Amino acid sequence: MFIFVLNAGSSTYKCSLFSKQALESHQPEEPLWRALLEWGQNAHAVIHSKGKRRELTISAEGDKAFEELLRDAWSGPDAVIPGPEAIEAAGHRVVHGGEKFVEPSLINRETIKAIEEMSVLAPLHNVENLKGIKASQQLFPQAKQVAVFDTAFHRNMPEEAVVYPIPYRWRKQKIRRYGFHGISHQYCTGKAEAMLGQQKTAKIITCHLGNGASLAAIHEGKSIDTTMGFTPLEGLMMGTRSGSVDPGVLLHLMKSYGMDADQLENMLLYESGLKGICGVEDMRDVIQNAARGDAKAKLAFDMYVHSVRKHIGAMAAVLGGIDALIFTGGIGENSPEIRQAVSEKIRFLEIAIDSEKNISCRPDEDIAKKDSKARLLVIHTREDWEIARQALSFCGRR
Repeated sequence: MFIFVLNAGSSTYKCSLFSKQALESHQPEEPLWRALLEWGQNAHAVIHSKGKRRELTISAEGDKAFEELLRDAWSGPDAVIPGPEAIEAAGHRVVHGGEKFVEPSLINRETIKAIEEMSVLAPLHNVENLKGIKASQQLFPQAKQVAVFDTAFHRNMPEEAVVYPIPYRWRKQKIRRYGFHGISHQYCTGKAEAMLGQQKTAKIITCHLGNGASLAAIHEGKSIDTTMGFTPLEGLMMGTRSGSVDPGVLLHLMKSYGMDADQLENMLLYESGLKGICGVEDMRDVIQNAARGDAKAKLAFDMYVHSVRKHIGAMAAVLGGIDALIFTGGIGENSPEIRQAVSEKIRFLEIAIDSEKNISCRPDEDIAKKDSKARLLVIHTREDWEIARQALSFCGRR
């Protein structure tokens, strides 16, 4: 039997298929079939199956485009399963689970209603996650549909890390730090322990750096603090998101310039971060533009590095030192410039980066010098594998 994984976003659907046997081996493997579906005037997909890469343009729209793509897994030129009935479970990434969902959950009417209610806290994500869930239910009605929540890994954070310093009565209204990217942070923690041994990774900082970015302080396999909070907007500077800003700035914009909540939300989510400073949100473009002498791109790069360093320092203080620092995510895995710049000024944590390894590394690799007390790992995050593994485990418990 097989496990289907869907990470549904506003502009892309990331799909994977794993065999139950592979997942039970506990050694991360490449999926039997995976696809990236990009929405546009015509949906475009890149498919990997049986060691081959193919591109597919899909004329249908919405759920029909999704259905046409998935048919490739059982009726395409490189089919890997006999039909949709072979799929035993579908695992779905859901960004915000609030306090209700602290572990994978079976998707039913109650679950969907709760995810809808929390969409106000993750407007970029939960709505799109739900669209993917409903499309999957139509295509695989026989399969168990399982939600795996990005917030769940942070469920053990202590109250001093969870509660905001505002009137305590708001804690009862569930206004608190939840944390995100938990699926990635959890996978990277397990991978680091496998690479180095559990005793050598008691205190870890995981840096998930992509268009969205967050850090987590992990002690003995559990998240004890993280940079994102009530929503995925807090913390690091990101691609189009501001990260943390003085709330007084927002009050000033409201009082002096008449900006309302919707305008502020649009600015903070879509017009800030790298894009807000230099006009582009892709770190590769930022680095190229900075190399050409673009002063704003250079400023954006320096601000981003400063933000990551500052938050690494905060997480290290919470842990009381670190055994390993992990870079993951699109930027963390693929930008030696960011890794080098961040690592150069955190030597007080007894990290020594090997610059040659940093330039040539391929995840999963330790790029610290031999005499570095703390290890420096570049890990290819496998959220798809982690979702599939958790979905299978949930079905086994059920």
